This record gives sequence, C-alpha cells and structure tokens, in this order.
Amino acid sequence: EVDTMKISFQTITCKRCEGTGGLSDFIHVQGGMCFGCLGKGKKLTRKGAAAKRVFEEAVEVRAHKLEAGMAVNCKNLCLKGAPHHLKITATRFVAYAGRDASTRDDPRRAMSMSTVELDLEDGTTFKCWGSELVRICIQASPGMAEIVQDRLQNMDGVTVTDDPAKACH
Repeated sequence: EVDTMKISFQTITCKRCEGTGGLSDFIHVQGGMCFGCLGKGKKLTRKGAAAKRVFEEAVEVRAHKLEAGMAVNCKNLCLKGAPHHLKITATRFVAYAGRDASTRDDPRRAMSMSTVELDLEDGTTFKCWGSELVRICIQASPGMAEIVQDRLQNMDGVTVTDDPAKACH
C-alpha cells in the first residue's frame, strides 16, 4: 500500500493585491492578474520558499540515476493522456559516442550528451538526456517518502501530515 502524505509550505497573504489575486487598475494586462502572487492571493514566506527548494531537490532526479520501480510524474514528461504517474519497468543508458576533446576530457559533458531510455508500465518508451531532471512521484516510488520526510523534518516553513486523499505530488 502506498503511503500518503500532504506537504504544505508556509504562505502569507499577498500584500500587493491584498489576497484577491488581481489588480483592477491593471485589468488590461493579463486580465489584471497580480504578478506578486501569480493570481493566487498568497505567496510563500522565506522559510516556505526555502523548504520548497529542499523538497524540489529531493523529488527531481537526473535521468541517468533513475531505476526500475521508481514512478515518474507524467506531467513532467509531457505524456498527454497518461495517468498522473507511471512506474519505470526498465532503463537503458545510451552513451554518447563522440570523440571530440570537449567530451573526452569532461565526463559531465559526455553524460549530458548521452540519453536514457525509460520503459514505462503502460508499454511506452520515453527518451531523455542523461542530465535531464525528471520529477518522480514520491508516493509511488519505494523509499522516497521517507527520504523527503527526513529532509523536511526539522525545517521551518513546512508541514508534513498524513492525508489519504493525496496520493501523489
């Protein structure tokens, strides 16, 4: 059974729009949307933003480090019509075969020019650059929920709670 949790980052009411998400004096620009809060009426506090950065770093993995059994966020992969997340069934690393001096002397550059093929549980294959950041589903990837909880445990500006209605981030 997949563990469930809800992660909330500390926010404050936007001072620019006073929480409405819009500015009536600027209706001619993007429909009056407040750019301070991007129309949400709230924005992250400094502590909330710091905690969110830690969270983002925990759930984004370089493609060459993905393993079978992990679940990838399909929205991140731009797989239209796919469910929210799909498990990886197999990965293949296709090394860059170039022999120019820039890749021979710099393994990181060679990695960025190599590709990774991900076989997904629905039978599709997705190709991406080896250095590309791929967002994984922490709830459906073994052990990831615990890693994220450990990283966020003692941080101010974030609340981690159990929430059965929230199956994936």
